[in-house]
Amino acid sequence: MNPSSPLVCVKVLQETVGSAVVVGSTSGGGGQDWQGQGCGFRPNRQDLSHVEWCLRAHYGVRDSRDLGLGPLRTLVGLVQRQRELSLGGGLSHVLYEAALLPRDTSSSSSVGEAQQTVGILGEVSQTQALSCLLSCPLLDELGQWSQWELVFRPRHGPLKDFIDRNAASTDLSALEVSPGVLLRVTTSTGDKLFSQAAMTLDPVGTAGHLVSMVVADGTANAPTALLANHMESSLAAAVAKEDLSRAEEDGSCFSSVALFLLDCLIRIPTRTCRALLQQVFLEPFSRVLGGQAKSKAVLLSTARSNLRHLNCLHQLGIVLGITDWVKDYHTKLSPPQNQDLSQNQAQTPPADQTKPAPVDSVSRSLSQTLSEDEEFPEDYSSDSSHPTQPQHAEGCDEEDDDDELYELTSETLGDTHTERDGDEAWKEGKSLAEPEKADNADSQSESRVDCHKDIIDDIRKSEFGIGVELNEEGQRLMTVHQERLGRSLDRLSTELYSKDTHFVLELIQNADDNSYPTEGGPVPALAFVVEKDCVTVLNNETGFQEKNIRAICDVGRSTKGKHKYGYIGQKGIGFKSVFKVTDCPEIHSNGFHLCFDKTSGPMGYILPHWVDDERPLNTHLANHTHTSWTTKICLPLRSECYQTRNLFHDVHPSLLLFLHRLRSITIYNQAEKRMVTMTRRDLSHSVLEVEHTEGTERWLVVKHTLHPTKIKDEVESTELALAFQLGDDLTGSDIQAPPQKQPVFAFLPLRSFGFRFIIQGDFDIPSSREDVDRDSSWNQWLRSEIPQLFLRAMDVFSDHPEFSGLKGLCHFLQFVPLPDEVLDFFKPVAGQIIQLLKGKAFLPTLNTDGSVVYKLPSQVAVCQDPVIRDVIGAEELNRHLSLSYLHPGLLPVPPLSLLTHLGVRRLRGSDVTTVTTAMAKELLQGDGVNSDSGLRHLARLLVCNFRALEQGYGETDSILTTLRDLPIIPLADGRMVALSGEGVFFPMTETKNHNNTGNMATF
Repeated sequence: MNPSSPLVCVKVLQETVGSAVVVGSTSGGGGQDWQGQGCGFRPNRQDLSHVEWCLRAHYGVRDSRDLGLGPLRTLVGLVQRQRELSLGGGLSHVLYEAALLPRDTSSSSSVGEAQQTVGILGEVSQTQALSCLLSCPLLDELGQWSQWELVFRPRHGPLKDFIDRNAASTDLSALEVSPGVLLRVTTSTGDKLFSQAAMTLDPVGTAGHLVSMVVADGTANAPTALLANHMESSLAAAVAKEDLSRAEEDGSCFSSVALFLLDCLIRIPTRTCRALLQQVFLEPFSRVLGGQAKSKAVLLSTARSNLRHLNCLHQLGIVLGITDWVKDYHTKLSPPQNQDLSQNQAQTPPADQTKPAPVDSVSRSLSQTLSEDEEFPEDYSSDSSHPTQPQHAEGCDEEDDDDELYELTSETLGDTHTERDGDEAWKEGKSLAEPEKADNADSQSESRVDCHKDIIDDIRKSEFGIGVELNEEGQRLMTVHQERLGRSLDRLSTELYSKDTHFVLELIQNADDNSYPTEGGPVPALAFVVEKDCVTVLNNETGFQEKNIRAICDVGRSTKGKHKYGYIGQKGIGFKSVFKVTDCPEIHSNGFHLCFDKTSGPMGYILPHWVDDERPLNTHLANHTHTSWTTKICLPLRSECYQTRNLFHDVHPSLLLFLHRLRSITIYNQAEKRMVTMTRRDLSHSVLEVEHTEGTERWLVVKHTLHPTKIKDEVESTELALAFQLGDDLTGSDIQAPPQKQPVFAFLPLRSFGFRFIIQGDFDIPSSREDVDRDSSWNQWLRSEIPQLFLRAMDVFSDHPEFSGLKGLCHFLQFVPLPDEVLDFFKPVAGQIIQLLKGKAFLPTLNTDGSVVYKLPSQVAVCQDPVIRDVIGAEELNRHLSLSYLHPGLLPVPPLSLLTHLGVRRLRGSDVTTVTTAMAKELLQGDGVNSDSGLRHLARLLVCNFRALEQGYGETDSILTTLRDLPIIPLADGRMVALSGEGVFFPMTETKNHNNTGNMATF
């Protein structure tokens, strides 16, 4: 038996006798007797029997001596000791049920009474006991189901022993999740039984067989991939039976499926659930609903109607770093306002939670999936000295073509006169939403169309042989050429469908690669119009040129040069990635109007077709954005890809922090009639402002370009960035609460790993897009670079002109991660940051002349007691302990847990005694120790030691021993003595007593 701490036993003991039991020394001898104070209770033998009964009932033991603390008399001593140390502290706010029970010592129902041989219901056989256990539902607690302690234990012994003796010939098995808590599992299990239970949405069977298989094979060997497929099939079948007509506006049509999943999660033991949640539950559900963000939002929305479900999601969100669930938990940290605790608070969510979550809300808070993308162009900005120099260099490597999403631009506006064949409307930036100007000459329009159409016809003829009359030899060569090209396209197709790229990220990333007008031009912007059967992409970049059109109609011919930075962790698949969701993408840019038809044959990926009519732009978007779109790409969705629309929920406003050119993203969901806008403004000194539908956020972003060596030969450099969210007022009042935890980004957020700042890097990521590849040497290298960049951020905060005094350092210290906060792959980062900070003199202290001196954490001390700090001044602390107090202007004071990890000294009892002893000795060596001022000084030193004991500074015995040996006790005869040398008494009266003899003295 391993009970709680002795102080808990003492509290149970105190409450049992009315919270007023103390023991004191009698005047007549060394014995002890009970004294009731406060309520006048004086316990007799019967009361002590009740105390014994309460301790047995609370801890489930046969005798209080089984607690390992000795007989009841010893516990009485503990009560006395606690009362001496409590120094008048109030009663505990934690109460114990056993102390509230009626004082009926005649009852024989005490837990563990030795004389009981049968249970409360009388004699029950072994067969009955086994039958009762076998009827227990899977994952129910066997003890509670069977009422084992009341009915079976007196006759058949402990439950665990009974199962070991009698379950061999049955399918009964038990999983002990905590001492004495046994859950029912079965040896008759398998993936087929799991599938059958999941298909009928039976949470008991589904969760039970899942855990039973884990018990049989272990978590590492469980067939999780197979189980995930079964789960996905079951969820898809269940969702297909729902009325999905309102799925876009309201996720309640998925509530029955979400309830099934939540019921499964609350039945599975927490640690097992943590290991299986992502692969067996979340990933299948996200694939059925079409996105991680939507699936997690539906689960959270459904869980709000049941506190057990909600608490389960909060717990899983905290331990696994699921940002939205953690964010929802933070609502519990606000002070309750007129809360009726008699009602189920989960039944009545706040008003803003009772409505379906808008797209912008979901996209801002629930962003979990991510993709790999292509590289950036060679140069970040246009070379102003060469305005006509193309930015898309001709590529000669076949590999580079696969890195191309859609090549929207190649030239700056400076060369539109020579490259765009007189297309004045596009040069002027005419919006695609505007009708053709009536005053445009028909001849000009026809000439312009013919020019661009001729380019398409030439590509079809020269590259694909369409319309060319060939002899036999030429026909043979054409066949060889097409076969060779077909093999390349087969490779492309294989890469396209084997790579779980995030479709929306491909679109955003490549739009960020484009060229935009400079010197006062429009803000680089991207917009998505999401319809039921089509996604339209709009961009105000400089537009397609002939070379871009020819490159996009080829394999292995990229107009991008070698990339030097950007999202280059893995190679993308270029414009061809749009074929994941569409068979016939259309491009309309700079007078080019073409499409590709994948169903037309093996060349469908690259064979262009001229388009005479284009899909009109939604007027609602045109009226609200006031942007002149120069390029439009239409992606008619295949019917099985309609759920792709949900991926736009994953676009987080913070994404704009890490893009190089794009400054505005708009998403208009036509079905929901909702528009999400997010815009970035670059302020001064690394501060960025992101304005979106729900408000405005300010971030301080610190970036560093890294140059990998011998990790990825094809990568010349990559960028690592940290983003720290700032309050609305950088120089205002003291910080009240720590920042919320933020996800790690690989352009789109992965999940939270416990950091309170965003980490953005080109991480290699698995298909789930919820984590990083832990075995990747690339990821391990990127991780190792984070601590140094974090320290660089401290200098940015401290030197920032918008922070006054020590405010910059105060803000920075909020973001320092503690080792216990950071999870999984990134856990070493916290320890490395702490180690770097330990070796840096960055903590401010106050010098005797009032100046600020920065010192190592090991040279700094904190003391939260103003009395001790007043008596032991900075000079005394430095002289006797070579320590300095943390600067009082560093407010709010950093958390004690952080200071402890950094090695900052918290003044202990021994420290206080060391300094006060030295100060007392200095006082005794001087004159005037018996004067009023000298005695007051001694009294202040004693008060310091008293407060060190009172406030739990520890080391009580050593402090008292040191003080007993110190001659600081003034006597009535003028002497100063030590308590260890002679007995000292308080005077019986206020008059001096001159009749002391021997070693007896009085104050």
